[in-house]
Amino acid sequence: MALSPGKQFEKDFMDSVPDKYYSLRLKDSSGSWSNTGVSRFTPKNPYDSLIFTENVLFSLEFKSFKGKSKSYSSFAIDKKGKYTKQLSSLAKIECSDIENHRGLYVFNFRDLNKTYAFSAMHVVSFMENIELKSISIAQVEKIGVLIPQTKKRIHYKYDIESFIDNAW
Repeated sequence: MALSPGKQFEKDFMDSVPDKYYSLRLKDSSGSWSNTGVSRFTPKNPYDSLIFTENVLFSLEFKSFKGKSKSYSSFAIDKKGKYTKQLSSLAKIECSDIENHRGLYVFNFRDLNKTYAFSAMHVVSFMENIELKSISIAQVEKIGVLIPQTKKRIHYKYDIESFIDNAW
């Protein structure tokens, strides 16, 4: 079965991580903790992946989409109007006293063939201080690090070395 564009992006990104770094893609669960067939509880990961370099641990949440902006309600705000588990987890990392641990979003603008990484705290700041309902590529270009990408035949290869060297 073919992967969705978002899952394919995650796979391509993680396949691009050099062997000298430890990387782990946290699996999404489709199961539940109930044996009854009725899903009572499905565990949710705090983010999608981890990359551990010589001196920095990156906790990453991937988002791939069409268009030039992404609605906060699609990734940062849940149905109750609260921060999603992913945003809360990434922001907690960014606000902690732990050195060399980064909580980042990685946005893939599929239509534009551009991918950026940026701090979850920027999302919190935008949501609390700007009256917009979405984050645009113009905002992401100002706050994020462009991750160079090269299209192979079908899939993409991401320059993880460049990302790590420029990730603050």
